Amino acid sequence: MKDYEDLRFRKATMDDLGTITALEDRCFCPVDRFSAAAFRRYIRNKNGSVYVDIIEFAGEPVGYAVYFTRTNSKVIRLYAFCISPDFTGRGLGRQYLEMRLPTFTGYSVASLEVRAGNSRAIALYEKLGFVIRQRLPGYYGDGEDGFRMVKVLQP
Repeated sequence: MKDYEDLRFRKATMDDLGTITALEDRCFCPVDRFSAAAFRRYIRNKNGSVYVDIIEFAGEPVGYAVYFTRTNSKVIRLYAFCISPDFTGRGLGRQYLEMRLPTFTGYSVASLEVRAGNSRAIALYEKLGFVIRQRLPGYYGDGEDGFRMVKVLQP
């Protein structure tokens, strides 16, 4: 894997809403897309239970990630994640997750849901140490099954 010195992430602001929704449109089929209103709620979250990252490569936004937490929980959930199709296959998603997941101190487990048919994403998550814990029949809006995957985070 290449080491991308120019890969960074930062907290999203309302100024990033257009970038996020454009990425959403390019990365996901309509049934899986979140609305701009949903992203506004995530970015404006006042209680600190939602993290929204903008992923940048060489100063250009190339992706985003959304994480959910719950009060008194040791689980952080990767709720949404995408890298622009123009930048996939370069290892940027893996590099970002390798940088980002260890920063969530106080959490012992990371979890996510992924389409059962998304073998590319499943392979990425498995390389990062996630394991499939549960099949989720009909989880997605179009009826496709999902998998719940989990990873134990280092203390």
